[in-house]
Amino acid sequence: MRESRKIPQSTLANALGIHRSTLSIWENGHVLPRLDMSQITIIANQLNLPVQEVLRL
Repeated sequence: MRESRKIPQSTLANALGIHRSTLSIWENGHVLPRLDMSQITIIANQLNLPVQEVLRL
């Protein structure tokens, strides 16, 4: 989803306050993140998606 919207990992990671490598691990499915609502909202805003759609990812 992030790649199709041409958002660099570093941009999303910075918005979330995490290291780029952490985001990479999450995206590759090696670790499932425990996200709070504020992080979910940041992801939704960065990807220009409704929060409900992010919750389905």
